Amino acid sequence: MKKSKEKTSKDLICLALYQLLHTMTYDEISVKDICDKAGVSRMSFYRKYNKKDDIFIDFCDEQFAKFYDEINIQNISTGYDFVLSLFKFIMKFDRQLIVMKKAGKLDLLQDQLANYGKYILVRLDHAEVAYLKENPLTIPFLSGGAYNIIKKWIDEGFNNTPEQMTNWVLHLFDS
Repeated sequence: MKKSKEKTSKDLICLALYQLLHTMTYDEISVKDICDKAGVSRMSFYRKYNKKDDIFIDFCDEQFAKFYDEINIQNISTGYDFVLSLFKFIMKFDRQLIVMKKAGKLDLLQDQLANYGKYILVRLDHAEVAYLKENPLTIPFLSGGAYNIIKKWIDEGFNNTPEQMTNWVLHLFDS
């Protein structure tokens, strides 16, 4: 039962931050404002987070875990399928990403993408990409590129389909 209550508090805190961002800037919002809006105590907030940024990071981490589960269930085996799955998954969270951008916190996504990239790369079991694990530039290159492409997609209001985005990205690597 405690797990359910914690999830509810986290959800309320996250929702409160997103609601407050409709009327205040991120810098104007205090932890007290978030707690008041969420109807939770400051102790409850600090039991889950050290600072406001952690709300965004936690959201990104939860969504990455879902994405990772999804690609494992689908048994993704080609670069095209992986990139397409990524863009389709990101599209599900267009509103949240726009809110992060408005808050000036999209850079948190860049840091998290590097962590997620490492996690995926370590678990890749395809012989044709084994060399990527040994190259120290793989993660910075791929996560930085992914971040900038996602940021551009957000800046353009998600005007392109996941399929268009996938084709453009993979076209970058065509010989």
